[in-house]
Amino acid sequence: MLNTVNTKIYVQNSLITAAIEEPVPDYFPELLPQLHTERRRGLTWINYQDSRPIYEQITERYKVLILKGVLAPDEQMPSVRKLAMELSTNPNTVQRAYMELERQGFLYSVRGRGSFVRGGTDLHAQKRAELAERLSAILQEAEDIGIDPGRLLAECGWKENIKND
Repeated sequence: MLNTVNTKIYVQNSLITAAIEEPVPDYFPELLPQLHTERRRGLTWINYQDSRPIYEQITERYKVLILKGVLAPDEQMPSVRKLAMELSTNPNTVQRAYMELERQGFLYSVRGRGSFVRGGTDLHAQKRAELAERLSAILQEAEDIGIDPGRLLAECGWKENIKND
């Protein structure tokens, strides 16, 4: 499903801005314009109505961009101060997000040079394992309370013959 609001994402020097142009799938509700705050260079993507801390929002956004390949391996991230200024947030918040991304294996730091995107298929394998574990727990919970996992998947719109990569 697509929302009626149209948005296009631009990545410029690893900073994310949005402009109204293309449809956005429902699974990216945080990209909708009403959740953005207009800034000098475009629309930022911090949702101040979200209950999650700002550093978590930054962390999640960059994880998605790295996993989708929008940010290339070894690409330099914006400096902490530059991103903090763009997002109108405290540099400590951005630093915390970068530290979390580094702890999770998405970034690496070079002293005096900044933070860089860590590449490789290990990130995809790690995320796939994490998702498989979460899905398995949900399906097990369904089975424990008497709900057929296959039927639950069908109700969610999943086909019976799921492709294996």
